[in-house]
Amino acid sequence: MIKPRDALGKLKAYVPGKTPKKPGVIKLASNENPFGPSPKALEAIKKESARLQTYPDQKSIQLREALAKKYGLTKEHIIVGNGSDEIMQLLAEAFLNAGEEVVISKNTFSIYEMVAKIFDGKAVFMDLKDYKINLEAAAQAITDKTKLIFLCNPLNPCGTYFPEAELKGFLSKVPERVLVVIDEAYAEFVEAKDFPQSIDLVKDRSNVVVLRTFSKFYGLAGLRAGYALANPKLIISLFSEDALQCKPPGPGRSPGRPRR
Repeated sequence: MIKPRDALGKLKAYVPGKTPKKPGVIKLASNENPFGPSPKALEAIKKESARLQTYPDQKSIQLREALAKKYGLTKEHIIVGNGSDEIMQLLAEAFLNAGEEVVISKNTFSIYEMVAKIFDGKAVFMDLKDYKINLEAAAQAITDKTKLIFLCNPLNPCGTYFPEAELKGFLSKVPERVLVVIDEAYAEFVEAKDFPQSIDLVKDRSNVVVLRTFSKFYGLAGLRAGYALANPKLIISLFSEDALQCKPPGPGRSPGRPRR
């Protein structure tokens, strides 16, 4: 029998929320949007269903261009993934070496710990403070071995958040060699005026990645569509063939990995 990598033995199986069998019962465990997607999204899906015999654009150029226009960036600042979960794994795959540390808060999204362990990294946990991510503790957890820091804002599952001033103070203490990943899966629900303008951080900093998703606010969890915004040099590293050739995406380039 073929033995799997030792790292897999360190993982805990993910247990999804139960699907309700009774009508009128709403499942809260997965934070799915009970109102469903926009009628415009449903119409677009229906239109595209007539083209299912063809492969999609593996680099999601049209979507990246639309997101770039929305955020005042370029498409080179953006990568689209199979949910933001896949991008978390791509980040670890691209940047995490065996034995390097990943700083994670306790009692939050389990995928952060999973991607650290898959690539033989060491998960370093910080305690929450008043059910909030403790950025001071996160800064104190940084060592010479730290490579990644995952910050969920607003925090899943507590719904608390850290404001922009606290985030900027924290980032001033983070070495440029450490990648700060800000998971904003629930950002569209936030009404607080002092919530971080994280897109501006992407423009100014080379070590910040912001994750967003269409699964929650937009009610498109079934499509598995998430994306990341970051410095183009970071994004290139997530497109494997572009990173290997050290070239940015462009006309006439390979569309990506072979398809099956």
